[in-house]
Amino acid sequence: MTFAVELAEKPGSVLLVTLPYARPDNWLLEQSMSVRPALVAQCIRKAISEGWTPNLPGPAHRLDLIRRPTSDVPPSSSGAKWTRTAGPPGPRTGSHGAAHKGGEPVEDSRDVPHSEPAAAADLTGLVGHTAGVTERVEAVEAFIDVASRLVAVGDLRWAEVEADFRLLAINVALRRQLESLRAAAMLTRQNFGHLAVVFVRASLEDVIYLSFFGSLTLEESQRLFLLLGNWDATRSLLAQRDYVGDDVMRMLWYPPAFLDAVQAKRDEVRLQLRELKKHYGWPGGDLPPGAWIAERAGQKDLYDYLHAATSRALHFSAGEIMRRGWGHPSGKMITDKPEFREHLASFALDQLWRLYVETWGAAGMLMEGAGISSDDTLDSADMEPVLSRLLTLGKVPLVHAHEWNLAPEGPLRFADPN
Repeated sequence: MTFAVELAEKPGSVLLVTLPYARPDNWLLEQSMSVRPALVAQCIRKAISEGWTPNLPGPAHRLDLIRRPTSDVPPSSSGAKWTRTAGPPGPRTGSHGAAHKGGEPVEDSRDVPHSEPAAAADLTGLVGHTAGVTERVEAVEAFIDVASRLVAVGDLRWAEVEADFRLLAINVALRRQLESLRAAAMLTRQNFGHLAVVFVRASLEDVIYLSFFGSLTLEESQRLFLLLGNWDATRSLLAQRDYVGDDVMRMLWYPPAFLDAVQAKRDEVRLQLRELKKHYGWPGGDLPPGAWIAERAGQKDLYDYLHAATSRALHFSAGEIMRRGWGHPSGKMITDKPEFREHLASFALDQLWRLYVETWGAAGMLMEGAGISSDDTLDSADMEPVLSRLLTLGKVPLVHAHEWNLAPEGPLRFADPN
């Protein structure tokens, strides 16, 4: 994406600025951004320092911006008095950093003119600004409206599914993720958005498993998918039999002979899975581990980050329990700090829409056969502002510096992030 600058009166040479982002109308292919007056002003100053003379005729002066990764910028906090006292002493106990309604830090790169490294601090707002949870949920709701028109999930044809089980997986994944987005927005509106982090786990696994199965041949995909499906189905049914007993199962219309046949089928499936384990070389038990699937799908980094984030939201976690306890110098401790809950809600909302877009990419050319249709009246004019708004809000990290007392105003007074 580029923009041009010239004098409003008696223009001479033109300044052409190239940004390290795509145009907003590129839709889903690349990240876009908003061009703000502060950025334009800085580019003008930089170009003039390089010799650009906007009042004199001449060739265009070109200025290219590049991305340079930097440390996250934690938000200022008016809530430093809330300090976690649970857990070991030292940097692990800290005050949470989203006490102001401004929201959460941005986890992304910032952009600087390539010949002036010192200018990075002046471009903090280039990628996006910190946003409150209300602003973010409104943006996600707008995305849901557009996404439900762009990807309308309908019925499938049985014969097509039987020929390629991935079609059913795509249909279920896109339907479930759109429902998860709606549920996350509704929970956030009712001040329960922090609970939506659990939805991220299913969306993450949709992305990595669909990408993995898409990398296989149809024959390989069909065999493995069918075995995994039979394994899951028989495991659930036999676990219920073990828990309630045959008498209750008979009352539920499951005769013992049928259950015995299911047990035999499970043993058969286990042997076939072990054969595939030798063929593919996955580690561990009879089933391919999620980490191995993610690595094969080229999503290992994303998996490592979000799997850890969602595991502690789903399971018992001593670390998450200690993270939720916030102490006050008066001796009181709370476990429902509003800023902490808002930050988790923002994290869930941000990840869910991004994973939904990732799932579109993983579905690829199979979407049409998966019962997916689109509203023909939808065009880039409808989609562009929605995505641009979400991207401008910036990414939301799960953990930020305030939790480790590393923010400038925190107890450790670490003003230098380096």
